[in-house]
Amino acid sequence: MDYLSKGDKETYLRRISGSFYDFVNSKNKKALNEILYKIKRKTGCEKILIYILIEKQKFKELLTSKEIIVFPSLKKQFIPKRKILRKLTEKDSSNTLYKFFRNKFQNATDFVFFPFLTEEKKFIGFLLGINCPLREISAKKKASLSDYFQSIRKWIVLEYLNFHNKLLEKEIYIFREMTKAISKENTLENMIKKLHGLIVKEMGYSKVAFLLLNEKDEILEPFYVYPDYFKEKARIPLGKGITGWVAKTGKSIIIPDVSKDKRYISLDRDIKSELCVPIKVENKVIGVINLESKKLNDFSDHELEIFTSIASYLGIIFELYLTNQKLHHLSITDELTDLYNYRYFYNRLEQEIERAKRSDQFLTVVLLDIDFFKEYNDTFGHKAGDKALYELAQIIKNNVRKSDIVARYGGDEFAIIMPNTDAYQSLRVIDRVRVKIENYIFSKEKPSAGKLTISAGIATFPVHAKTLDELITKADTALFRPKREGRNQIRVCE
Repeated sequence: MDYLSKGDKETYLRRISGSFYDFVNSKNKKALNEILYKIKRKTGCEKILIYILIEKQKFKELLTSKEIIVFPSLKKQFIPKRKILRKLTEKDSSNTLYKFFRNKFQNATDFVFFPFLTEEKKFIGFLLGINCPLREISAKKKASLSDYFQSIRKWIVLEYLNFHNKLLEKEIYIFREMTKAISKENTLENMIKKLHGLIVKEMGYSKVAFLLLNEKDEILEPFYVYPDYFKEKARIPLGKGITGWVAKTGKSIIIPDVSKDKRYISLDRDIKSELCVPIKVENKVIGVINLESKKLNDFSDHELEIFTSIASYLGIIFELYLTNQKLHHLSITDELTDLYNYRYFYNRLEQEIERAKRSDQFLTVVLLDIDFFKEYNDTFGHKAGDKALYELAQIIKNNVRKSDIVARYGGDEFAIIMPNTDAYQSLRVIDRVRVKIENYIFSKEKPSAGKLTISAGIATFPVHAKTLDELITKADTALFRPKREGRNQIRVCE
């Protein structure tokens, strides 16, 4: 029997919590109903039900799919060792199994219990007869019933194993495609996008977020979020919400009903359930995978296992990505000031000039020099001088625009690339920086002496220069004018 029709191909895995009974077709339901009807007629039972294991101790009624029962325990004495029919009456009042069914079906006095066990003795379901007068059945009928029970058991076990083998095949397929994506995609973003596509196509979930932990700010930042409009809302402080809790504790979680969980931060009123797993490297959380659904209780332990495996796989990939990021950052950053270094400034300026040429826009370069910085070092020492360099660099960085590129040009000199900006627009921005620096106290020990100022020169492409080297030379020439004229001034190239 093939439950995996063409229409089911893309959805059968996404509701693992329903297990294989969700895909029992009408033909097989009819055949099974006929067998159960014959059993009911032969036994005189008021009702015959079949329950199938869906996860851990949860069992669901096979034909109606409406009722779920949860066994309190799966101890050895709870499940018969043999694959035999078992009669439970009031004589078994101390029996755990009898007490459980008696509590569940309060109007019943006796039961017939027939377990479905695999060859490995795994308990995957059972047939339950309610109020069955078996003592009145002849030996011939009992033998006939035994055949019926064994037929049902074999069918259930076979279909259960077939279904879960197909689930395993699907998992293998997902991981194989992940491996292909890693080898083929040239960026981590493309690889994660490919993985998201697999999750949507093969598992049916579309609201997926991959978030990385910013350790410095203790916040989860979106690496890839779908749909896109959730990206701006997906910055989550460590420990806040369900996602933040998972990142802080390193524990996976399934929330069957988010409305009943106080930790849930609502970004979409339609969301009903959530699954979240940490991405770890050597037991250290570096991010999370978060899935949300518009259906209640829409995630199972099996899905949790799948995404835990995916998260382990991603941990290795993200670690490599973060290591490469750190190495790249070190290669383009000045260690003392945390600004871009001279090499990055020069390469970036080449790119920006080409862009300005294509778009027919202005591009301004500003060179800044700290006035009398040698005297400051002589007065306060080189350690204090290094501290002042860092603080001054942050003042510049925090008072220009986000689009501007700030670099340490060398020693006590800084450079700024200002795209799509003419000289006089730049002058207003840089004068604001100059005033901020002039009013800042760099040494708290000697406030009167702990002051610094800057001089700056400005040149604009293509007004003052047509090439990169010429543009830097013109800005440098403009910088010499305030140095000659008293410092703490800004001059535009003439």
